[in-house]
Amino acid sequence: MDFSSSRFACHVVDDIVIGVHTDEPPDDTDWSAWIDASRRALDGFGIVRGLVYSMGGNPTSKQRSEINDLFRDRPQRVAVMLDSRIARGAVTALSWFNPQIKAFDHTQFDDACMHLGIRGDQRERTRRALEDMKAILRV
Repeated sequence: MDFSSSRFACHVVDDIVIGVHTDEPPDDTDWSAWIDASRRALDGFGIVRGLVYSMGGNPTSKQRSEINDLFRDRPQRVAVMLDSRIARGAVTALSWFNPQIKAFDHTQFDDACMHLGIRGDQRERTRRALEDMKAILRV
């Protein structure tokens, strides 16, 4: 696990940055972990594929601005798995700056992986990491 708090956890599998939110929004420490993991993936692979699972927590406008700044002029593919209408609004706001972000239902892991181009062993490692983080946060 790269980072875990009571609200948020993130882990990196190759160039895939996986984040899990509880129903609480991430604080600045949580969000810094996400930004740092994304920056490391960009530096190491030249791209970031983001997989986010949210129970309703979503970044603040300031935090969204930070991720938009990081990905400015180089949109990255992101899949956000959620059920909350409020969190879907955050995805819509992010899509104005990154048209490669897409929302999925919690049950659509396979579709999210297809959007991100995750296959084979990498897909299974991503699934395991996601399930581990969900268990840690009890979501």
